[in-house]
Amino acid sequence: MTVAVATLRQVPTQSIDGIDVRFVKLAHHKFFGFATYNLHGREIVVSTPAKTVVDCVDRPDLVGGPPEVARVVYGASANMDPSELIAAALRMQSKSLWQRLGFLADLVGWQWPDDVRRELRGAIPKSQRSIFGATEHRQHDIGYISDWGLLVNIEEQVLLSDVPSQPTQAFRC
Repeated sequence: MTVAVATLRQVPTQSIDGIDVRFVKLAHHKFFGFATYNLHGREIVVSTPAKTVVDCVDRPDLVGGPPEVARVVYGASANMDPSELIAAALRMQSKSLWQRLGFLADLVGWQWPDDVRRELRGAIPKSQRSIFGATEHRQHDIGYISDWGLLVNIEEQVLLSDVPSQPTQAFRC
């Protein structure tokens, strides 16, 4: 297990009590969304649930890849306020994050209010294109999702492998 810790400066990975701790340097505008909790009598600072989700969507490489990010978004759909999530996502200032978040919400069947969906989609320039998954497209990959300007280079079955079975919208080019 590796624990990721957000920081504003570069710090080498360390092993603390047998757990690898990877320090991830964030840009100043991405360093927000923390709350203080009491854990076994100690005060700790941890990211809020909405910030945790957007961090996962922003850096799939740190959380186990696209299937794990899909699972995180699916889990968030059960009890997270979409408006709070979108506010955190927009504050991150990453168009590719916005594209991935919108696509994944659609994929896992998360129904957002129309105004929330429009707010996120409206923040993405129509000319914006990003890739999610592998760098090269393969035959059975999902393909281009015009709603989000996103080329999804991973098979739907693989992307949803960590998401509990549910009816999903089939995405095709």
